[in-house]
Amino acid sequence: MICNQCKIQPADTYNFDESGLRIDIGGDQWIIKRDPNRQAYLGSSTNRELITIGETISGEGCVLPPMIIVPVAIHQDQWYTRTSIPNHYLVGLSETGYSNNQLTIKWLKHFEEYSSKRQVGITRLLLLDSFGSHSTKEFIDFCHAHKIVAFCLLPHTSHLLQPLDVVVFQPYKHYH
Repeated sequence: MICNQCKIQPADTYNFDESGLRIDIGGDQWIIKRDPNRQAYLGSSTNRELITIGETISGEGCVLPPMIIVPVAIHQDQWYTRTSIPNHYLVGLSETGYSNNQLTIKWLKHFEEYSSKRQVGITRLLLLDSFGSHSTKEFIDFCHAHKIVAFCLLPHTSHLLQPLDVVVFQPYKHYH
């Protein structure tokens, strides 16, 4: 209905989602237990640090450059080379490794820059989870000024309804 009202083209429909991913976990570990109903715990010396990846994909399957949130307060360029992370990727810093209001606005400007280059119609639709940073006044004002309709999914439903959660992040986490 919103697509018809705003005359949004399929190419101008995007889904954005972010997910925390553990760095360097041991995928070759097995847990053997007697009772299948009992919770399993594994003490491990592997790294449990998280990074957050934000992905944006259009209704036509076009993938925009992602956002990578690194869990640090100070960023040092020598940590990686630009051959390993392309220049058009957005690298954000967060002490927790998770998104926040400031990083969400940086990502929204990044989205505007890359999605506007391939825009077909007048308005873009952006499907999001109901994370609080997607509902700030600054976020809504920016969307309105750039003709982006932000459509937030109902809380606690994105793991079932959000395309990126179901098609990209769940299989990745399963096999990782």
